[in-house]
Amino acid sequence: MNMERRTHVACVAQNKIYVVGGLDSKSEVVKSIECYDDQTDKWSVVGETEVELFNHSLVAV
Repeated sequence: MNMERRTHVACVAQNKIYVVGGLDSKSEVVKSIECYDDQTDKWSVVGETEVELFNHSLVAV
């Protein structure tokens, strides 16, 4: 990932891993959404949450 995170969530959708929210090493909320694409073997930032999320749940539908 591009950012260190803890208390984040992850899910798989369309064969990609999405990581949302969490806290960084300074216990500050990370609002970015990152995506891992196994075909390119790269993480990229694909968005940002509007609210602060950590210790939350996530499900792909």
